[in-house]
Amino acid sequence: MYKLNSQSSGKGEARATTLRRTAKTTPNPNERKLDARLRSWEDALLGGGKGRRDGGGGGDKKGSGKHREGDIVGQHAAKIGSENVGYQLLQAMGWSEGDRMGVTGGLEAPIHAVFKATKLGLGSI
Repeated sequence: MYKLNSQSSGKGEARATTLRRTAKTTPNPNERKLDARLRSWEDALLGGGKGRRDGGGGGDKKGSGKHREGDIVGQHAAKIGSENVGYQLLQAMGWSEGDRMGVTGGLEAPIHAVFKATKLGLGSI
């Protein structure tokens, strides 16, 4: 987008990227291309995007393929079965289905995750 040259050096945790200006480097990238690139990165980070056989993103709306602002993620997910390792570990610690978890009684229902696409958040580029 900015027409920079990049070069990687080092290995493992010492690996770093160096960016260099070129004669074509511009401080004003093509905004449409930049927005499209950011959207594709968001899709990749959030599990959506192209190339997925399940329609991408596992959206809760039938046929939508992607989550939209304000969607509750996993709202229609199936209950975890007794063959699940986490379920078995909880049972081994004395939990049984219908009980609450936690010292103070815990939550009656799971916390819902609400999809938010308007901000990238911490650690974003």
